Amino acid sequence: MSAALGDALAAHPTAHWTRVLEQAGIPCGPLNDVSQVVSDPQVLTRRMIVSARDAAGNELKMAGNPVKLAGHADSGTRDPAPALDADREAILAELADD
Repeated sequence: MSAALGDALAAHPTAHWTRVLEQAGIPCGPLNDVSQVVSDPQVLTRRMIVSARDAAGNELKMAGNPVKLAGHADSGTRDPAPALDADREAILAELADD
């Protein structure tokens, strides 16, 4: 049964089956691979993938903030992470104050 179903599904592209199932009132959606997810128009529009620069200036892609609030800007970039031990003294001083 599994092989027969696989053969039938493979006979048409995902868009075909999504359309057929939706017309039949069956909730469905494609199972995307990573390249499809990161290029999806909805993902891009909602800034779910953002970029940042590392210390060497290389662009890094990473997950954006999933929480979107009306009236609050949603940046398309992030500040780079601090260098190793860059904030050590400030952190130790803050801990010493406690």
